[in-house]
Amino acid sequence: MKKQLKFKVTRKGYDIAEVDNFLNLEADKNEKIHAQQRERIVELVNEISDLKRQLKEYREREGQISSAIISATEKAEKMTADLKFRYAMEMDRLSLFRAKWTGVYQEMKERYGFQEDALNVESVAVSTRLEIERFLSRDFSLATGDDVSESEETFKSEVERLSQGDSAVCDLKEKLLDALSKKDVACNK
Repeated sequence: MKKQLKFKVTRKGYDIAEVDNFLNLEADKNEKIHAQQRERIVELVNEISDLKRQLKEYREREGQISSAIISATEKAEKMTADLKFRYAMEMDRLSLFRAKWTGVYQEMKERYGFQEDALNVESVAVSTRLEIERFLSRDFSLATGDDVSESEETFKSEVERLSQGDSAVCDLKEKLLDALSKKDVACNK
Protein backbone atom coordinates (compact mmCIF):
# COMPACT_ATOMS: atom_id res chain seq x y z
CA MET A 1 0.00 0.00 0.00
CA LYS A 2 2.82 2.28 -0.76
CA LYS A 3 1.75 5.48 -2.29
CA GLN A 4 4.09 6.81 -4.89
CA LEU A 5 4.45 10.52 -4.62
CA LYS A 6 5.56 12.32 -7.73
CA PHE A 7 7.05 15.77 -7.79
CA LYS A 8 7.48 18.08 -10.63
CA VAL A 9 11.01 17.99 -11.91
CA THR A 10 12.78 21.32 -12.24
CA ARG A 11 16.37 22.23 -12.83
CA LYS A 12 17.04 24.03 -9.63
CA GLY A 13 15.34 21.57 -7.24
CA TYR A 14 16.39 18.63 -5.07
CA ASP A 15 18.05 15.52 -6.36
CA ILE A 16 15.17 13.31 -7.49
CA ALA A 17 16.78 10.02 -6.47
CA GLU A 18 17.57 11.33 -2.99
CA VAL A 19 14.01 12.60 -2.47
CA ASP A 20 12.59 9.30 -3.75
CA ASN A 21 14.85 7.33 -1.37
CA PHE A 22 13.82 9.55 1.54
CA LEU A 23 10.15 9.19 0.73
CA ASN A 24 10.50 5.41 0.40
CA LEU A 25 12.27 5.20 3.77
CA GLU A 26 9.59 7.30 5.45
CA ALA A 27 6.85 5.22 3.82
CA ASP A 28 8.52 2.00 5.09
CA LYS A 29 8.80 3.45 8.62
CA ASN A 30 5.15 4.47 8.57
CA GLU A 31 4.12 1.05 7.29
CA LYS A 32 6.07 -0.67 10.12
CA ILE A 33 4.55 1.66 12.73
CA HIS A 34 1.05 1.01 11.37
CA ALA A 35 1.67 -2.76 11.40
CA GLN A 36 2.91 -2.59 15.03
CA GLN A 37 -0.07 -0.49 16.03
CA ARG A 38 -2.48 -2.93 14.36
CA GLU A 39 -0.80 -5.84 16.23
CA ARG A 40 -1.01 -3.91 19.52
CA ILE A 41 -4.68 -3.16 18.89
CA VAL A 42 -5.36 -6.86 18.28
CA GLU A 43 -3.45 -7.72 21.52
CA LEU A 44 -5.39 -5.10 23.49
CA VAL A 45 -8.73 -6.31 22.11
CA ASN A 46 -7.83 -9.89 23.10
CA GLU A 47 -6.69 -8.71 26.55
CA ILE A 48 -9.92 -6.74 27.03
CA SER A 49 -12.02 -9.80 26.13
CA ASP A 50 -9.98 -11.94 28.58
CA LEU A 51 -10.39 -9.33 31.32
CA LYS A 52 -14.14 -9.13 30.66
CA ARG A 53 -14.38 -12.92 30.95
CA GLN A 54 -12.38 -12.89 34.22
CA LEU A 55 -14.52 -10.06 35.58
CA LYS A 56 -17.65 -12.06 34.81
CA GLU A 57 -16.20 -15.08 36.66
CA TYR A 58 -15.22 -12.92 39.65
CA ARG A 59 -18.68 -11.40 39.82
CA GLU A 60 -20.18 -14.88 39.83
CA ARG A 61 -17.75 -15.91 42.59
CA GLU A 62 -18.53 -12.73 44.53
CA GLY A 63 -22.11 -13.88 44.93
CA GLN A 64 -20.99 -17.32 46.03
CA ILE A 65 -18.48 -15.87 48.49
CA SER A 66 -21.07 -13.48 49.94
CA SER A 67 -23.56 -16.27 50.47
CA ALA A 68 -20.84 -18.47 51.99
CA ILE A 69 -19.83 -15.71 54.42
CA ILE A 70 -23.44 -15.10 55.41
CA SER A 71 -23.97 -18.83 55.91
CA ALA A 72 -20.78 -19.15 57.97
CA THR A 73 -21.75 -16.16 60.12
CA GLU A 74 -25.20 -17.59 60.77
CA LYS A 75 -23.71 -20.98 61.60
CA ALA A 76 -21.16 -19.39 63.98
CA GLU A 77 -23.89 -17.44 65.75
CA LYS A 78 -25.97 -20.60 66.08
CA MET A 79 -22.98 -22.53 67.45
CA THR A 80 -22.21 -19.74 69.92
CA ALA A 81 -25.78 -19.72 71.17
CA ASP A 82 -25.74 -23.52 71.41
CA LEU A 83 -22.46 -23.48 73.35
CA LYS A 84 -23.77 -20.83 75.74
CA PHE A 85 -26.89 -22.91 76.32
CA ARG A 86 -24.83 -26.06 76.90
CA TYR A 87 -22.54 -24.17 79.27
CA ALA A 88 -25.51 -22.87 81.28
CA MET A 89 -27.04 -26.36 81.42
CA GLU A 90 -23.73 -27.91 82.52
CA MET A 91 -23.28 -25.25 85.22
CA ASP A 92 -26.80 -25.97 86.50
CA ARG A 93 -26.11 -29.69 86.46
CA LEU A 94 -22.83 -29.20 88.35
CA SER A 95 -24.54 -26.93 90.88
CA LEU A 96 -27.19 -29.57 91.51
CA PHE A 97 -24.52 -32.26 91.75
CA ARG A 98 -22.53 -30.20 94.24
CA ALA A 99 -25.62 -29.38 96.29
CA LYS A 100 -26.58 -33.06 96.37
CA TRP A 101 -23.19 -34.24 97.60
CA THR A 102 -22.75 -31.34 100.00
CA GLY A 103 -26.12 -32.23 101.49
CA VAL A 104 -25.14 -35.90 101.76
CA TYR A 105 -21.87 -34.92 103.43
CA GLN A 106 -23.64 -32.64 105.92
CA GLU A 107 -26.17 -35.36 106.69
CA MET A 108 -23.45 -37.94 107.24
CA LYS A 109 -21.44 -35.50 109.35
CA GLU A 110 -24.47 -34.84 111.55
CA ARG A 111 -25.54 -38.49 111.67
CA TYR A 112 -22.13 -40.04 112.37
CA GLY A 113 -20.29 -37.07 113.90
CA PHE A 114 -16.99 -37.48 112.10
CA GLN A 115 -15.79 -33.91 112.51
CA GLU A 116 -12.95 -35.14 114.72
CA ASP A 117 -12.09 -37.79 112.14
CA ALA A 118 -11.79 -35.11 109.47
CA LEU A 119 -9.36 -33.20 111.68
CA ASN A 120 -7.40 -36.41 112.28
CA VAL A 121 -7.13 -37.02 108.55
CA GLU A 122 -5.97 -33.44 108.03
CA SER A 123 -3.40 -33.80 110.81
CA VAL A 124 -2.09 -37.02 109.26
CA ALA A 125 -1.70 -35.21 105.92
CA VAL A 126 0.23 -32.34 107.51
CA SER A 127 2.42 -34.60 109.63
CA THR A 128 3.17 -36.77 106.57
CA ARG A 129 4.16 -33.67 104.62
CA LEU A 130 6.45 -32.50 107.44
CA GLU A 131 8.02 -35.94 107.72
CA ILE A 132 8.64 -36.07 103.94
CA GLU A 133 10.29 -32.65 104.11
CA ARG A 134 12.53 -33.83 106.97
CA PHE A 135 13.37 -37.00 105.06
CA LEU A 136 14.27 -35.06 101.93
CA SER A 137 16.36 -32.53 103.78
CA ARG A 138 18.24 -35.22 105.71
CA ASP A 139 18.74 -37.92 103.07
CA PHE A 140 19.14 -35.78 99.96
CA SER A 141 21.16 -32.94 101.44
CA LEU A 142 18.35 -30.49 100.83
CA ALA A 143 18.41 -27.47 103.11
CA THR A 144 21.81 -28.45 104.54
CA GLY A 145 25.37 -27.48 103.75
CA ASP A 146 26.88 -24.69 101.74
CA ASP A 147 27.78 -26.60 98.55
CA VAL A 148 24.30 -27.13 97.22
CA SER A 149 23.85 -27.90 93.57
CA GLU A 150 21.90 -25.57 91.29
CA SER A 151 19.08 -28.10 90.89
CA GLU A 152 18.75 -28.45 94.69
CA GLU A 153 18.70 -24.67 95.02
CA THR A 154 15.96 -24.45 92.37
CA PHE A 155 13.99 -27.21 94.10
CA LYS A 156 14.23 -25.50 97.49
CA SER A 157 13.19 -22.12 96.13
CA GLU A 158 10.21 -23.71 94.33
CA VAL A 159 9.15 -25.60 97.48
CA GLU A 160 9.39 -22.40 99.49
CA ARG A 161 7.43 -20.45 96.87
CA LEU A 162 4.69 -23.06 96.70
CA SER A 163 4.36 -23.44 100.46
CA GLN A 164 4.23 -19.67 100.95
CA GLY A 165 1.83 -19.11 98.07
CA ASP A 166 -0.79 -21.65 99.23
CA SER A 167 -2.61 -19.86 102.03
CA ALA A 168 -5.18 -22.66 102.30
CA VAL A 169 -2.41 -25.13 103.16
CA CYS A 170 -0.95 -22.68 105.69
CA ASP A 171 -4.37 -22.19 107.29
CA LEU A 172 -4.91 -25.94 107.44
CA LYS A 173 -1.47 -26.42 108.98
CA GLU A 174 -2.27 -23.80 111.64
CA LYS A 175 -5.60 -25.47 112.46
CA LEU A 176 -3.97 -28.87 112.74
CA LEU A 177 -1.17 -27.59 114.91
CA ASP A 178 -3.75 -25.92 117.18
CA ALA A 179 -5.80 -29.12 117.30
CA LEU A 180 -2.67 -31.17 118.08
CA SER A 181 -1.61 -28.81 120.85
CA LYS A 182 -5.11 -28.95 122.38
CA LYS A 183 -5.05 -32.74 122.11
CA ASP A 184 -1.60 -32.85 123.79
CA VAL A 185 -2.86 -30.56 126.59
CA ALA A 186 -5.94 -32.74 127.05
CA CYS A 187 -3.81 -35.92 127.12
CA ASN A 188 -1.35 -34.44 129.67
CA LYS A 189 -4.14 -33.58 132.15
